[in-house]
Amino acid sequence: MSSKKLPSILLPKSLAILILSFVVISSILVLSKLSSMPTEKEKPPLPPVFEGIHQLGIVNAPPVTVVVGCSIPDFPSEVTIYRVIKPKVDDVYAANMAQQLGFDGELIPLNPGETREVYTYINETHRLEIGLDGSILLSKETDLQLPRSLPSEQDCITIAKRWLTAHNMYSENIVEVETKPYLMVDGDPLAIGVTFKVAIGGYEAYGLGIFVAVGESGEIVTVSRNLPQFEAYGSVKLKSVDEALVILKRYLTSPSPPQPENLECIINMRAFTQLTVQRITLQYFNNAGYLQPVYVFEGEAYDQYSPKLESFVGLVDAVNRTV
Repeated sequence: MSSKKLPSILLPKSLAILILSFVVISSILVLSKLSSMPTEKEKPPLPPVFEGIHQLGIVNAPPVTVVVGCSIPDFPSEVTIYRVIKPKVDDVYAANMAQQLGFDGELIPLNPGETREVYTYINETHRLEIGLDGSILLSKETDLQLPRSLPSEQDCITIAKRWLTAHNMYSENIVEVETKPYLMVDGDPLAIGVTFKVAIGGYEAYGLGIFVAVGESGEIVTVSRNLPQFEAYGSVKLKSVDEALVILKRYLTSPSPPQPENLECIINMRAFTQLTVQRITLQYFNNAGYLQPVYVFEGEAYDQYSPKLESFVGLVDAVNRTV
């Protein structure tokens, strides 16, 4: 069987030159874009996760026995880290945010020689603070009276979510909602606090999210929102949980407070004799311009001189910085 030769396609000379020019220009643009993208070697070194944080401590604290009273979850060996995108917070940004929140108030001016660190608006009843990182705090300035009754916890969640949605402040990354009494007076709450926790890359973000306090008749008493924008920056290898536990024990049993440089661990308390770890999670911690993974150890601290158990929280840098 003889093979058939396909007919050749002839193009006008001007069209052929145009197509060739387009291909060449496209290739140059692609190569130019690739050459402008930062490589791994060009990226700045990842700062310590607790950079700039000073951990208070107690000299000659008693030795601590650490007991793990929970199962250790399985964690990946590698996760993504994220770079925080800092917004350009200026007079226009702050004014637009105040308008978005429906806040009718006056901006507190700067004194001569001062540098703006927060945009603060006030009116007769409330104060609105807009941080240079985009965080927001709205709070009632007038004294709260002990309410005759408060909405149910479920109603408070509904009220808080409705207010946030109406002001375009709600987030789709919310993974957990907690409620608890807020501003206690003689054992009675003045409001119910609703905390909306968010996740990043499938893991909770430590200290990030939204808090709303709901008072009598569904009044919004306080709103705090800290949800920075971010972008994927790269990936890092993780320490094992066992390695993190060794670091936690070292910080708890050291006779002197840790040095502020290159902290590997931060804890909320230190003067006790026994710690029972009841929960271990991997979370993202926002500091020094990045979202980095930390192991969070939660439990109960016991001291022989105190009859009451105290809530303990310890964070350990989860990044394996030796590879």
